[in-house]
Amino acid sequence: MVTKEGLRPPATLTSVMLAASLAASLGAATLEKLELDQMILKSTEIVRGKVTAKAAATRGAVIYTEVSVSVTERLKGATSPSVRVSVPGGTLNGVTQTFPGSPDLHTGSEYVFFLWTGKSGVTQIVGLSQGLLDLDGSLGAASGTAKLSRAAITAGLVDPVTGKAVADQPLTLTLDKLRARVSAVLGASRQ
Repeated sequence: MVTKEGLRPPATLTSVMLAASLAASLGAATLEKLELDQMILKSTEIVRGKVTAKAAATRGAVIYTEVSVSVTERLKGATSPSVRVSVPGGTLNGVTQTFPGSPDLHTGSEYVFFLWTGKSGVTQIVGLSQGLLDLDGSLGAASGTAKLSRAAITAGLVDPVTGKAVADQPLTLTLDKLRARVSAVLGASRQ
């Protein structure tokens, strides 16, 4: 709305500026490319678990999908039978927000999550989709032969040292190999 003097009222101008900055930040996101060992070290928890519920919520102007996970196995972190994970993006009251690199989790599906809990107490996936591995349980998760995989991330990734854009590669390994890698990386970091 423009008044006779050609100036926008302050509330309208503020709303326009907030919407423009939010839209700009959503489309221009880049992520630091993380290797498996980096995710292991950055995580406060690494869990294998099944998504049991999802619900949208807001924090400020951002919509998050709050995901409940029933923990099947812990590879790192404190013991707890469940964890609640906040994923940027979702749909609430007819409004949908999406973020590049943010994973789409499915209720009933099993994953391995690399998680980080900040001072605020909010738990998020390390590196967004980078820190989420799909579990193909048909191959025997209990025995460790289950295949874990993640497609190449298509969101903008940058090298953490040079800051230059880099391409991602898909990640595939067995649950046993991940268990061994977590143990080796954490053991080496304690020395």
